[in-house]
Amino acid sequence: MSIADTQNVCEKLDQLISVMTRIEKKMSGNCLQATPLDEKINTSSIPQKVTLVEIRAVLNVKREKAKDLLKKYGVRKLSDLSPSDYPEFLREAEVM
Repeated sequence: MSIADTQNVCEKLDQLISVMTRIEKKMSGNCLQATPLDEKINTSSIPQKVTLVEIRAVLNVKREKAKDLLKKYGVRKLSDLSPSDYPEFLREAEVM
């Protein structure tokens, strides 16, 4: 992969992260809150051509954050989490 290709991927990742951030803000941190159907998300800044490499990069960042959050609660997997920790864990997961 050339430097130009790497820069192009980084630019596209920045665009994708920007769109994801706006979507998260639009959801107001509440994954249980439904967005009205007539309220559409502006997709004009989403690149027309997105590669699997770009998607994997974003998901890897999220996965690492999820692993860190599990470690914070002293568990290796979600099913080991105590039900009493569910509400706080969900609040923290929503802002990842």
